[in-house]
Amino acid sequence: MWLESMPPSRAWNQLQSCTRREMKVCPSGSSVNSSSGKAGGGLAGVDGIPALSGQGLLLAGTPGALHCHQAAPLQPAVLFISLVSTPVAFKGGQLAAFPPIAQIPLVTSASGDVLVPFAAWPTGIPAGLVLDFQVALHDPAAVQAVAISNLLAGTTK
Repeated sequence: MWLESMPPSRAWNQLQSCTRREMKVCPSGSSVNSSSGKAGGGLAGVDGIPALSGQGLLLAGTPGALHCHQAAPLQPAVLFISLVSTPVAFKGGQLAAFPPIAQIPLVTSASGDVLVPFAAWPTGIPAGLVLDFQVALHDPAAVQAVAISNLLAGTTK
């Protein structure tokens, strides 16, 4: 199950200003507010804060995808995947999917989107594991030329 809002499914909830300890599932379209700041809230670029969302159940053998939009077109990007969220300063913002267990290089499309589909979620990943995802993208309009998406967390089934 993903924690991010993506209609019409209620399996997604947004984590715009939430630290790892405060994550909770919210009704679709709502956000989690935190008095401790905006860890994982993103860093704006040419089209605002890039929006990262997910689709699928994170259940072995099932399809799904990550989608990042509102990014600068035709620019390099990196998808960070982490098991814990220990936000660190990064290019004028905060990288919340840190320390990463994987960094996947990507490139945005002409419309400023990145789609990372998977035909089948891998087997052997234990249920209940929370994974954090965040994308950093080259964006000349952003602070230090890097925009950062919101933090996306997903719990495996």
